[in-house]
Amino acid sequence: TEFTARGEYSSNIAFVLAAKIKDNPHTLAEKLRSGFSLRGVDCTASKGFLNFRMNDETLQNSLTRALSEGDRYG
Repeated sequence: TEFTARGEYSSNIAFVLAAKIKDNPHTLAEKLRSGFSLRGVDCTASKGFLNFRMNDETLQNSLTRALSEGDRYG
């Protein structure tokens, strides 16, 4: 679908920050995306949102860790 093609996770942080610093959320999202670097995670910017997609290994490791740490996770 249109939504899953953008990524499994999405953030509106560019809108929140843009309002505080009086910047354009679309431009800010692109700036944030260009500085993003995390192994196993792809980040794209679209219409002011940051969209994230994890590769299978990273997703599996994250879920395993969350389940083992329970309430302490995050």
